[in-house]
Amino acid sequence: MHAVLGSSGGAPWVVNYLESFSESISSDLVYIDMKGTGAYSVNRERVRKYQGQTYCDRALVCHPGILAEVSGVFPDGPPIAYLPFATDVDEPSIAKGTFVYASGGRHVRGNWSKRAEDSAFVFTLDDGAPLLMTPGRTFFELVDEGTEVTIS
Repeated sequence: MHAVLGSSGGAPWVVNYLESFSESISSDLVYIDMKGTGAYSVNRERVRKYQGQTYCDRALVCHPGILAEVSGVFPDGPPIAYLPFATDVDEPSIAKGTFVYASGGRHVRGNWSKRAEDSAFVFTLDDGAPLLMTPGRTFFELVDEGTEVTIS
């Protein structure tokens, strides 16, 4: 299995994570290195100026189809229009499993499912409620079945 991840940059924990799993994650696809490829753009509605300083509040937009193509993992582009496509070209993620979602120092558990290549992933908490995610900087990793996830 190989993952193609887009990243806006260099938070130390992100860089360390990507380097730790470089054999299965394309980790050199950060915004600054991909400039001019079309894999990223800037949403100008999210760019603000305050007291002469420019702030980009989640302004970076990743275009995963182009990113997958540029990465070389999918040289002809992803096999379908919908992404995330969470595994190899010959083995789409159409299945179900458990997940752990962490944000702001807390975590929740639940189940994920994907009915078809062109359907979205569905994330449902253990209590049956849909997962509500924090906007921006969201990373997914679908680990191999049987992998033990430890939260510390």
